[in-house]
Amino acid sequence: MNSAGEASILRSMPKSDRKAREHPAQEEAITSHIAHLSASRFTKIEFLLPPLEEQKEIVVEVERRLSVIDELEANLTRTDRLRLAILSQAFSGELHG
Repeated sequence: MNSAGEASILRSMPKSDRKAREHPAQEEAITSHIAHLSASRFTKIEFLLPPLEEQKEIVVEVERRLSVIDELEANLTRTDRLRLAILSQAFSGELHG
């Protein structure tokens, strides 16, 4: 929805006329890997977007979740290093109960 409470629409933009003239065969060669959905047909599809405020909320939530993933990955790295250090000490006889 836009500021008037209406849904926003995202339209795929076709290549510029200049690029199409430079590489006319390339336009037809681009595919979406979905049967019967060529690049030229894809540009005609309209996508509804949530209101801008909701988009901002989505971005905040995605960033929050990505930071949690980053923290978990860092913890896994530290855990793996600790495990390797313990195994190294155990096999070298340096590990004392």
